[in-house]
Amino acid sequence: MNTPITQINHALSRINQLDDIPLDALPVLDQLAKANTTLLETSRAILALQQIHNEELERLNVVDEFKELANNSAFSDLTLSLKTATSPKVMSHKYLLKLLFTQILKNALQYSQTNELGEQVLYVEVNDQGMQFSNVINSHSTHLAMALV
Repeated sequence: MNTPITQINHALSRINQLDDIPLDALPVLDQLAKANTTLLETSRAILALQQIHNEELERLNVVDEFKELANNSAFSDLTLSLKTATSPKVMSHKYLLKLLFTQILKNALQYSQTNELGEQVLYVEVNDQGMQFSNVINSHSTHLAMALV
């Protein structure tokens, strides 16, 4: 899995070193680089699922991990409403937790209806039992709960 990703990464690096790249190509190259990074992170998560080693598990603060990912520029169009009663920690593989949170954020961006202020809002509530995510789709509120064990 990593060989083709590495080949894509090297090809992008070689293209970026060229002096005569048309300006119109720069946004496309940036998009390709971001997609390559996402592909690399996804492959790491898949490999982690295939063979989870206890030494790769970390005690992660779910609120900190979620906020760090949500602050990524890819999710700048999404407004977060975060309520935290606690800041629980879980034993998890960092790439798997990141993959889960990335999918939640991408789905919220893709499917959330804008509110009266023109914002797409993802509501997140965290307590000792887990995290609950909700947003508005077609005037209906949807929820996804994640238990922390």
